[in-house]
Amino acid sequence: MADNQLLTVTATRSTPVTVCSGCPDHAYIQLTVPSNFSNVKHITFRITSHDQGFSHEESQYGGSYEECYSFFDAALVTPEGHDRTRWRFQSNRHARSEPFTHVSNWPDQRTEPSIALAICNIQANDTI
Repeated sequence: MADNQLLTVTATRSTPVTVCSGCPDHAYIQLTVPSNFSNVKHITFRITSHDQGFSHEESQYGGSYEECYSFFDAALVTPEGHDRTRWRFQSNRHARSEPFTHVSNWPDQRTEPSIALAICNIQANDTI
């Protein structure tokens, strides 16, 4: 592929998944980077989710992203199944049971060096 061509790859899932404390980690959605890719310029995560809906600290944190312990991690996994890196990219809104759509845009150049490094480390045939 020529350097100036952009390739867009998407993955979607619409069936709900219920997770709980102590549940084993499992991927809700996966995307394998095509073998003809040269580098990642941007990742967008669009998630509709909600917190459990109650908290002893709801009056202080309710609706914010602070002190929320339900969240999403992203992992970069090699074709051999080893974690290259893992990072938390989105929390739910504290003590809100109504679904909310979160959009996290991750360009290859960010103020957070660990995220920029993770994106720069993505290689062909890795799974996100």
